[in-house]
Amino acid sequence: MLYDRWRQIAREYSAEIALCDVPSGRAWTFAELAREGEAHGADEPLCFPRGNSAGFVLDVVRAWRDGRIVCPLESAQSIPAFPKPPSGVVHLKATSATTGAPKLVAFTAAQLAADAENIVSTMGLRRDWPNLGVVSFAHSYGFSNLITPLLLHGVPLIIGGAALPEAVRRAAAGVPAITLAGVPALWCAWHDANGIPENVRLAISAGAPLPLALEKQVFAERG
Repeated sequence: MLYDRWRQIAREYSAEIALCDVPSGRAWTFAELAREGEAHGADEPLCFPRGNSAGFVLDVVRAWRDGRIVCPLESAQSIPAFPKPPSGVVHLKATSATTGAPKLVAFTAAQLAADAENIVSTMGLRRDWPNLGVVSFAHSYGFSNLITPLLLHGVPLIIGGAALPEAVRRAAAGVPAITLAGVPALWCAWHDANGIPENVRLAISAGAPLPLALEKQVFAERG
């Protein structure tokens, strides 16, 4: 289901830029990303993509193709021990463990697709406003706002590398409009450093409550 949807997206937008990795200077059209996704994957039943890179995206695509369960991990996170997931599970999201021991939340393909549909529609993500990705791809927030919108809805992704204000400005350069997802601490740092790019058209904050004063200040200065 997920891989078939990705192949449909790749065919429909084949010549358009799907992924731009600013740190490496590389870019892929949807057709090129689909071709690289056809490369040999792995034989293990689970896939553990890591890091904010094109490799993360390709690992997900190949796992979908091969019917493997995807369990994203942070770069330094060890592989957790857990029993075999129930039949039909295609994705495992690790909780942040801020209120207790970390847990894994299981998703079917239909649930993951519905999550992406909900995010794209309620957040107002648009294909002509590429996502600038600086939050973790492995975190539920980053995966749902950046990875599945790319693969299931054709919303292009710019991999920005570091979340420092100057790095964000550089990553945003060269495109007419972008969507920028962050957390309150990042929005505060970007605002204080005058680092919010002028071409941000949609600003998203999650992970913690956004202070009303900060929201008002950003809106007053940036619209």
